[in-house]
Amino acid sequence: MKKFITLLLAVAISATVIGQVIPERLENIKSFNKHEKIDAFLSIDKMFPNFQSRTKSLKFQRSTNSTKQKLDSIINKNYNYHTKQCVANEKDVNIYDADGNNTLNYTYLWDTISNMWLAKLKYINTFDSRGNCIKSIIYIWDNISNQWVNYSKGNCTYNSKGYQTMQNRFDWDVNSNKWEGEYQINYTYNSNDKIMLRTHFGYDKSTNKLIINSKYNWTYDANDNLTLEIFYIWNKSTNKWDNNFKWEYINNANGLVEIFTNYTWDNKSNKWLAFSKSEYTYDTTGGIIKISNKWDFKTSNWVKQGKGEYTNDTNKKTTITYLWDKVNKQWKYNNKRERNYDYNNNLISEIHSRRKNNQWFNSSEYKYNYDYAYNYSALLMPAPNFMYFHSFLELKNKPINLIIYQFIDSTWTEVGKEIYYYSTTNVGIPDNLKMGLSIFPNPAKDFITFDIDNISSSSTIEIFDIQG
Repeated sequence: MKKFITLLLAVAISATVIGQVIPERLENIKSFNKHEKIDAFLSIDKMFPNFQSRTKSLKFQRSTNSTKQKLDSIINKNYNYHTKQCVANEKDVNIYDADGNNTLNYTYLWDTISNMWLAKLKYINTFDSRGNCIKSIIYIWDNISNQWVNYSKGNCTYNSKGYQTMQNRFDWDVNSNKWEGEYQINYTYNSNDKIMLRTHFGYDKSTNKLIINSKYNWTYDANDNLTLEIFYIWNKSTNKWDNNFKWEYINNANGLVEIFTNYTWDNKSNKWLAFSKSEYTYDTTGGIIKISNKWDFKTSNWVKQGKGEYTNDTNKKTTITYLWDKVNKQWKYNNKRERNYDYNNNLISEIHSRRKNNQWFNSSEYKYNYDYAYNYSALLMPAPNFMYFHSFLELKNKPINLIIYQFIDSTWTEVGKEIYYYSTTNVGIPDNLKMGLSIFPNPAKDFITFDIDNISSSSTIEIFDIQG
């Protein structure tokens, strides 16, 4: 059965083949702080940092599943204190190629005056044959000229194992109408694929040539446990590396950090000076106690500063932070975070509380909902940092939405929401080839014709103008 569909156009149309997930973005240009937690709670994550993530190799793992639940768009809603309702304010749209690479992303803002989605950002991504993102160009929508204009771009290279070896960034100079280099980072790995050197370069604006700036060096023990990290700054006057910061790790027999010490380089004494130290103890259930200390240069002693207690139950993980009361010489409650998990170890809720008048008061709650019919391997998503839900969770199933509450006037009030929209696709077979679809003319001016074969039931065609 063959169908011809002809549509009149009032705007220019571009046809895009739909159909994997982009690796870590070259640079997180977007403003992804729409669900940033209250500053007081950021200390909870700082209490128990993932030391292994500091040296995590930059590698993208491509899924082998052919049929995918493709994340097409994300709509974000924020609380309007005038109407006391959550209203849409931002939308992200993802386009994939036939191999499942996330080649195109759009970000739109909701305009309350025109009641329309207005274009904000556009990402165009290029991939190699292994699914590594090798180039990304970012555009912003210019409301004056009504067109996309250059904003930023970056490139990446990878070694034979798929680990990132270089990334750089260029920003568009509106005065010179040229790309200006911002930075370049080179990565070097050891024989066990652990990152051992990260070198940072800047650009000379007059010559647009690379200038070395700084570097990080990592050292590991025989078991590949991180033991030392040093940050150096390049001295242009002496043409030598100057010491700047140092982090020392002492690990137990299980490879877990027991003592983590920060140092700064003192140019007067020509020595490393310790200024903070964290001590960790562990129990058999995965619980952790951390004591943070600060070096008192006047008394030459370590002074208690903060404490964190992390308990790891079967379906619940609780973190409580304390501050040291210097006057009464005792620990005082500060903040609490409770994370609850389902049977598949998906995070389903996260409650934040503050301590006041010897009682815990709820502050905010995050609720996560899933479709358990699909495992994570069946999902096709954009970059991990593109999606708030996906940015810090180890997902096991398909996320449906994230709802954010704040405790207002003794009641949980919905203040934010992210909703995720999917469609089913077969990666590796372009959708237009499977349907026998041809589109003409392209580019189009007044009309466009869809020539479709092999359609035995009703179908839906969506057309977007240049603003989405």
